[in-house]
Amino acid sequence: MTERVEVTPDLQRRAAAKAQGVSDRITHALTTLKSATDSRGTPWGNDEYGEGFAKGDGTNGYEAARENLKELTGSLADHSGDHSEGQQRSAGFHADTEHGSADQFR
Repeated sequence: MTERVEVTPDLQRRAAAKAQGVSDRITHALTTLKSATDSRGTPWGNDEYGEGFAKGDGTNGYEAARENLKELTGSLADHSGDHSEGQQRSAGFHADTEHGSADQFR
């Protein structure tokens, strides 16, 4: 026997708003972090030690790690926003289906 599934479009819309809020907060945090780090320039200097810190062996220095973090965090914000949009569309589809079904009983 199949379990009953109940969908509440209003709750889906609220969940979508929360997911969008997550996306917005991540984007804000990333923008704030980028501004803060960009404003400091290269405080590690340009000597051998500073270059070693910034570049590492080419793929594992601070600059590469910073770019990876920005890319991953940006993707996380994008995915949260996409999830929110999907929830909003789904809520609309469910509401339309519910109204269409209810109209058949009138």
